Amino acid sequence: MRYKNTLNTCQINFSQVPWGLVNEKGLPINKGNIHIGKTSPPEVRRAYLDQFANDFTNFLRMRSIELMPNGRLFLTMLSDSHHRHDAYNALDLLAMTLNDMVIEGLIEETKFDSFNVPLYEPSEQELRHIIEKEGSFKISHLETIKVLVGDAFGNHAWSLSRGFRDVYESMIVTYFGDSIVGDFFNRLAKKILENREKIMKGSGTNLVVSLTKFTIPKDEKCI
Repeated sequence: MRYKNTLNTCQINFSQVPWGLVNEKGLPINKGNIHIGKTSPPEVRRAYLDQFANDFTNFLRMRSIELMPNGRLFLTMLSDSHHRHDAYNALDLLAMTLNDMVIEGLIEETKFDSFNVPLYEPSEQELRHIIEKEGSFKISHLETIKVLVGDAFGNHAWSLSRGFRDVYESMIVTYFGDSIVGDFFNRLAKKILENREKIMKGSGTNLVVSLTKFTIPKDEKCI
């Protein structure tokens, strides 16, 4: 079945952990982080972006097959366009909590250093480049918007920790085992309270995208 219009709210989880997160000796280059952290070398961001570009390109190709010519695809997704470098986000807090458990001997350091959360939040420019390069869709509208978060980080730490658990528990269990889960998310709630002044709050950033499928694929128009 082919559709005229479709709406997707996206958090593109990777098909695999990005290549390039270990050096030529097989050692992790993103030690102390579980994502693109403040101390991550530039190679880490590049590896994440390359993997996102590959997976999102495949996503667009599949949606193009489903849609009729001139069909519309509407997307919203998280973006890091306005990330505050003087603040903590969710993945910073998860990494800090895991690191505490490493120091206490509850988690193996080698396990922690090789754990990387497989998702990426693109900038508007990165997303535009990937869509145009893939070639199935015309960008009808692409906008970065701020989403109000308020004081949820500080005032509802335990609720927020439970929300993080809904998102990340399966990753934690798969990689570290289920024996640490309860302790981990209790510690995470306390970490939120301890760092409320540095937690990124007030607004998040989303990308809103409207795409129109080309009647003739872009590359064929040039023939």
